[in-house]
Amino acid sequence: MNQKGLVANMLWLASSKYPDDCGNEPRLSLAAWAQCFLDNFATVKEAVAAFRSHPFCVVSDRMPGVNRYTTLHLSIFDAQDNSPIFEYINGKVVIHEGRDYQVMTNDPEYPEQLAIQK
Repeated sequence: MNQKGLVANMLWLASSKYPDDCGNEPRLSLAAWAQCFLDNFATVKEAVAAFRSHPFCVVSDRMPGVNRYTTLHLSIFDAQDNSPIFEYINGKVVIHEGRDYQVMTNDPEYPEQLAIQK
């Protein structure tokens, strides 16, 4: 949580696939993804608008000692109960945004979590 009340959470998402080629987009380590939002924004609205207008490319690397990449999805919350969930699926970011998206678990992808809930 930052001093403005923005909260970030990251959980495991085995099916995450980050971009193979970031093109000209700036790169950001998966390890700094949540911190980037906490350092730069006070609200979800600001964070999502900035990400959509100036996207960055999240990159991952192999976990030490295993032949597997770190794969996570991210949620952020603000004092107004706004909450998007960011997932990298097939190399592209998907943002689920709104007050209806308040709870995220580890696997599976968010649309599947919603289907299970129903």
